[in-house]
Amino acid sequence: CGSQPRRTAATTDKGGGWGRAQRCPSAQYAGASLRFATQPPSRGPWTTDMSSPLPVAIGLDLGTGGARAVAVDLSGELVASGRADIPAGQVRADGPFVEQDPNGWRSVSQMALRQLTETLGRREVVGISVDATSGTFLLVDQMQRPLTPGVMYNDLRATEQTQR
Repeated sequence: CGSQPRRTAATTDKGGGWGRAQRCPSAQYAGASLRFATQPPSRGPWTTDMSSPLPVAIGLDLGTGGARAVAVDLSGELVASGRADIPAGQVRADGPFVEQDPNGWRSVSQMALRQLTETLGRREVVGISVDATSGTFLLVDQMQRPLTPGVMYNDLRATEQTQR
């Protein structure tokens, strides 16, 4: 991404944006692809004050092992990152059971974001994207509070039922 002009705007390659798609190795996550404009957008505070840092977009990935957060500026440069692992005591992998304590998801996400913001400095955040492990489910009450552990995608309790 370093070959692009420093003051460019970006959209995801699935967003129907302008410019050409380019792989971005500095973002340090698989499949990252940004579209770059040849000119910055006509609106936004970064277009008038070229001495201030570019705004960032933040991505938070909650996976089976923990949370990872990245802040990427609009030129595609990685600006800051954070990571927090899910403690072993919050994971149950016993025979066919694979569960996690859902309260741990929030705490590791907060830790990763806190680590990111400690090095981010004062930058405008123009967007936040969150993704999580697919196929994991959790029963919640009417207030969205967990009623059960999170049953992970690799839990095998229903193997017999799925083979019928």
